[in-house]
Amino acid sequence: MVKSAMSPGKIEEFEQLVEIFRKHGEKYDVDDLLMMAQGYQESQLNQKARSPVGAIGVMQVMPTRGKELKVGDMTQADPNIHASVKYIGALEETGWRVRGPKGAALILGPDAKRKCAS
Repeated sequence: MVKSAMSPGKIEEFEQLVEIFRKHGEKYDVDDLLMMAQGYQESQLNQKARSPVGAIGVMQVMPTRGKELKVGDMTQADPNIHASVKYIGALEETGWRVRGPKGAALILGPDAKRKCAS
């Protein structure tokens, strides 16, 4: 059975995610639309998504990264998005450019970031 993306439940779910991205984007001065695009790329904005290596939720956060960032339960959408936006905000504060080809390394963590920066 094909599910409609325009069903009232799906629209409400999407609007809730928009507000979460806006809230955390404002807090860390990170482009909320860029982060939503990243969330769509990672999981199609599906909080129930799980990767084969253990990444969780909309932003596909590894549980260890979530614990390091101390923002809550990665199985919940708000803390999951919060973790990613907080991480990107911290990278941008150090001068790391999230946009562009090197930006993809942020998903892989600080070791990949250092390799791409050189």
